Amino acid sequence: DDPVVADLGRDRQALYFGVEDAGMAMAQMQHAADAKHCRRCGAAYVYEAIFMGHLGHYHCPNCDARRPQPHVTAHHITLQGTRGARFELRTPAGVADVDLPLPGLYNVYNALAAAALGLAMGAQLDDVVAGLQEVSPAFGRAETVRLGDRDLSILLVKNPAGANEVLRT
Repeated sequence: DDPVVADLGRDRQALYFGVEDAGMAMAQMQHAADAKHCRRCGAAYVYEAIFMGHLGHYHCPNCDARRPQPHVTAHHITLQGTRGARFELRTPAGVADVDLPLPGLYNVYNALAAAALGLAMGAQLDDVVAGLQEVSPAFGRAETVRLGDRDLSILLVKNPAGANEVLRT
């Protein structure tokens, strides 16, 4: 769903992943988007759906550049605040429901990347799903700590797009 990264796979055998849930799309591109123009011809991309930053369903109206059809996809996504996310994972190896214990659409994208890599390396779908459901946050990246009688969530922000997603979460 990232036009810059997807373009690296042009003219190569690549395994693509992406979100296929229109309900997760934003009404408009946020100010923190990085890749607004086609890397091939420089024209502004047209987005049918924008999920975060510059990630989404896009095409260039000037040349043949467009979002590749992803092989590993997330459908029926439910974001559960700072607790996690649920989604249906569709892959060439089958379909499975995932209860991801990490928050935000950005972690659904991370889970898709991990699933695509694991499957490409020969892991079985059940093992991939089990791994996704058992993952725990790295230090300072979606940790929850108890402070007195309240839970405090620590969510890492490294750039403007990340800040938007943490606020969305």
